[in-house]
Amino acid sequence: MFTVNDVVEFILNQESELHLFNLKADDTYVWPIMRVRLMTQIEKQLGLITTPHDASRKWTRKERYMKALKYDSKAFMYNKKHDTVIIRHPRKVNVDGNVIDIYTAEIQKKYPEALVIDRIETNNLNLVNDSLIVLQESVSDKYSKVIKERIMNTPHFYEFEILGSAIQQVFSIDIDVNAMFKDAYKHFVAGEERFMRFLKKVEPKEVICVVAYDKYDVVSACKKCNVKIIEVQHGIIDSHHLGYHYPSSIPAACFVDELWLFAPYWRLNASLPLDDEHLKYIGFSYFRNECAKYEVDRMPNVLTVLSQGTSGKAMLKQILSLAEAYSTLQINYKLHPGEFQNYKERYPELVNPPHNVKVYKNEVPLYELLKSSTYVVGAYSTAIYEALALGCIGILIDVPGTREYMNTLIQNGLVYITNNLFKDFRFIENDSKKNEIQNIYF
Repeated sequence: MFTVNDVVEFILNQESELHLFNLKADDTYVWPIMRVRLMTQIEKQLGLITTPHDASRKWTRKERYMKALKYDSKAFMYNKKHDTVIIRHPRKVNVDGNVIDIYTAEIQKKYPEALVIDRIETNNLNLVNDSLIVLQESVSDKYSKVIKERIMNTPHFYEFEILGSAIQQVFSIDIDVNAMFKDAYKHFVAGEERFMRFLKKVEPKEVICVVAYDKYDVVSACKKCNVKIIEVQHGIIDSHHLGYHYPSSIPAACFVDELWLFAPYWRLNASLPLDDEHLKYIGFSYFRNECAKYEVDRMPNVLTVLSQGTSGKAMLKQILSLAEAYSTLQINYKLHPGEFQNYKERYPELVNPPHNVKVYKNEVPLYELLKSSTYVVGAYSTAIYEALALGCIGILIDVPGTREYMNTLIQNGLVYITNNLFKDFRFIENDSKKNEIQNIYF
């Protein structure tokens, strides 16, 4: 049985042996296009993770095209200059009647003249739009010639052949790495060309974005246009997250110029490819502001579950066993936003849950649930850290990834970890050391 750690260590070793960060196509370092994508693919084929989020609304081909064309044309016509561009996270939250990106909302207040954009794919148009939409791929073929020329010259890397053979030898799974790269590179080129044209029109001095490892086309475009690229932390950073962990040196073009973190704690969890001068600590104002709104009593028999799309089914099985055995325990089952739409199909057991299990989307704010709970149960997510910072007793379900992504908490005895929640809960309940952890995370 392989683990997430096995996959991460394998990729890190292959990077070193094959010098993957030296590979270039058309003057572009290509390994960042593949790094997280390949890790995820291996983990999926090994059964370590499942699809994290449900698909959003299915648009008809005509609906999608017409909506995308509208956004595309508006962005193509835009020509106002801005010193700062802010790229928001695509998932928004309703706060006091305003739909915001919780990671950049406070930053936007400090940069009132910034151009705020959403960077999305043409098949993901389900968002409340109060900003400029810069599609990752144009629907009008305005740049088709240069894109086709670059794609036609995509090299076949011998190193990727060796990498594919190594994956087969170690994990006994077949992945054509070159084919995977060519498909990814096609989309990368379209996105990079699109964004470079946008940068040349707007002429910003800096771009601030969320989830940069998923926006390497933006990072690369900024580097080629001499625009500073800054990333804002949005979740867990640790040595098993290949979006941030780089134990060996890499070309500067492969990573953002600055990383703005919640707190110094996260700088210690991974080998970030930046020196202290290029790290900034900005807190997580959304967490602090929202928590302050709720004055509720902590209830001794209340437990909140933080569902995790990648491991939700394995977690749910243990939660239902716990609910049956502890009928006086009130269990709040908080769905991940990516599970809202189709959770009844994903988790049919929650259609008519036990009497002491209540399923929540956003009916009650997460921080209100956590403040009223004695226990929080999850696998690996930023919300676990938020729960600890609010004084909950943390319990982790030992599913693939938990021991890797939550290693620091486990090693320091700040949470309980179990592969049989029903069996271990009595001990946890009786042990129940008070959580005196200070909020060092946000």
